[in-house]
Amino acid sequence: MKKKSIMSYNDRQLISNIFIKSGDLSYGKIDVQDPRVDTITLLNVDGLKNKQDFVFELQKISCFSTDNFSLYFYTPNNISIFHYLYKENLKKYKLILKNHVLKNDVGNDYEEYNDSPIHKITINSKMVYEMIQYAELSIIMGYTTIEAFVNYSIPDDYIFQEKNNKGIIESYNRLAIERNLKLSVKIKKIISYIYEIEDISIQPFWSRFIELENIRNSIVHSKAEEKELFHKLFDVNTIKILESVNELLDYFWNAKKDNFPMFDCNGKLSFKNAIIDATKVKEMNVGLINDIDNDYSLEELLNKFKSDISVNK
Repeated sequence: MKKKSIMSYNDRQLISNIFIKSGDLSYGKIDVQDPRVDTITLLNVDGLKNKQDFVFELQKISCFSTDNFSLYFYTPNNISIFHYLYKENLKKYKLILKNHVLKNDVGNDYEEYNDSPIHKITINSKMVYEMIQYAELSIIMGYTTIEAFVNYSIPDDYIFQEKNNKGIIESYNRLAIERNLKLSVKIKKIISYIYEIEDISIQPFWSRFIELENIRNSIVHSKAEEKELFHKLFDVNTIKILESVNELLDYFWNAKKDNFPMFDCNGKLSFKNAIIDATKVKEMNVGLINDIDNDYSLEELLNKFKSDISVNK
């Protein structure tokens, strides 16, 4: 009987790059990042006697292992996975709607139809079904992107209080907020406060996002208004409704560029920032991405670049 493989999954933080602000040295630099990667931390070393400023890029690495092999990969970000799926499906929806459906042209992307009305309807149906499929996937993934972003942004100890229609103050902890409040309510009354921005409902994209929320609910709850839903997907204005997801993310990114829960927000990068005192470098062990099987102390890594590095005692 064949032995069953033992599987495990674990994460590590490795250094993908080292910067010396007073010099031009770097180590193990990664030039291209996938937008689905988890956020990178910029770790500053403070308090070196020689006053040189070192910055380490700490990146999460995941490893899936069996008793036969180990598979290393950059740790993904689930918000970014949803966002990637939203954008990819939005792109395909826009292409079919604008280039084929609204021009009544199946084009080269679909099989040419003959004079048979039945065959023509069959080909048209394939085109329309794909358009609906991409639109609905983009709506669901776009909404899920914002939902995941909002839930991640709420601190664990956050308490939201609000008067109900009887004048009684109700309190919601983080879990209750996630489960009981509509996404639009969480954005308007909680996330806007956390990100310290003005009333988001006055922004031009807000009404479009509310419409997106309504369409998404119609899809996932299988309401009776299917014909009305399908009708909307033939309207080019639905593209603007879908694009409100990116507008909303951009608005929050502009309010809080650092420590944003996504590394890549529509091409704009965000790093987490941390500082370690130089007296602690001996106590912190890290790995290097291009030397993945070994661990070093930060002091050893500093000495790779300058042998006389010393710290304040």
